[in-house]
Amino acid sequence: MTDDSDIYVDHVQLQARGWTRGLVERFLQQPDQWGTVSHWANFKGKAMYYIERVMLAESSADFIAAYDASTKRRKLIASALADINAERRRGNDQYRAWLKTVTPEEERWPRKLRQLVK
Repeated sequence: MTDDSDIYVDHVQLQARGWTRGLVERFLQQPDQWGTVSHWANFKGKAMYYIERVMLAESSADFIAAYDASTKRRKLIASALADINAERRRGNDQYRAWLKTVTPEEERWPRKLRQLVK
């Protein structure tokens, strides 16, 4: 594996998937990694989350209920929801394609989590 972009998402990508700051705080909490940024004043970096953890959260009943309530509060129109769903599918498909290329030596995830996203 040469690039982690297939296994981590940042806040910009989470927003494209329909996440709000409140949803991130409630369902993801602490980031899995801090990514580098190209701004001299940002010493901390950007929060990065394992896509697998994001996908698991998105499939939970609690998240679905909170997300539905959030979309109603934000009054998202059908085309915006379609864009969000398309981004989720694209990201999930990209991750699944990457996962197929992982060799046994590179495996870092618990087998149970990998089976849940297939």
